[in-house]
Amino acid sequence: MSFISGGTTIRADINQALIEGPSDVGLIGAEVLPLLNVPAKSGIYLKATLAGADLRNADALKRDIASEYASIARSYTSATYTTQEYGLIEYLDDSFKADLNRFFSIESSSAKFLLRQLKLSHEKRVSDLLWASSTPFTTADASPAVNYTEALLTTINAPADVAAAKLSLAKLGYQANAVIMSANVFERIRRSTLLQNMFFGVISDVGPRLLDEAQVAAGLGV
Repeated sequence: MSFISGGTTIRADINQALIEGPSDVGLIGAEVLPLLNVPAKSGIYLKATLAGADLRNADALKRDIASEYASIARSYTSATYTTQEYGLIEYLDDSFKADLNRFFSIESSSAKFLLRQLKLSHEKRVSDLLWASSTPFTTADASPAVNYTEALLTTINAPADVAAAKLSLAKLGYQANAVIMSANVFERIRRSTLLQNMFFGVISDVGPRLLDEAQVAAGLGV
C-alpha cells in the first residue's frame, strides 16, 4: 500500500521543457543566396557584361606570318550596392529567467531561438526575391510541358523540363548545378510516373513508390 510521508513535498512541475518546431531542417536560403560580407555599408563593384566584355565572342583569328594578331576593345561597367542590417533582441526579466532556468538554460536557449528567427527572416527574403515577378530570375520563364498537378502525375516530365531549362542557361554561359523548388513540387514530382520509371522501370505494380532527394536530383541531372 502506498502512502505519502508527512515530510514529502509534492511538486507539480516537470524539470523539462517542450519546444515545438526546434529543427532548422529544410532551410535553404543560405545555400541559394549566401550572405556576402563587404568592407563598407555601401559602395560600387565592377561588372564585366557578356556584350561589353566580349565574354562569349570567338574573336581569335588565324595570324599570318609578320602580321598582327586580331584585337578587341574590352569594356567594363560598374554598379552600386547598399547593405541592410537585420537583427532581433529579446529582453529577459530577472524574475522571468529565474523561473524558467528551473527547466532549461533560458539564455542559451533564447540565443538559439533568436538565431532560428534570423534564419527564417533570411529564408523569407530569399523566397520573396526568387519568386517575385519583377526580378531577373523570372523574366524569362520557360513553361513546363504539362502543369504539375495531381491529376497529371502520369504525364509530368520533370527531367525533360529541367533539361530544357539547363540548355537555356547554357546558352547564357551558365551551368546549372541545382534546382530550387517548393516542398509541394518536390512531393509531387517524386511520385510522378515518368521520373519513377527512370529508377524502377515500367512495371505493373501500382503500389506506393517514393523517390528520395538523391534520386530526384539524379533524375533531374543536378
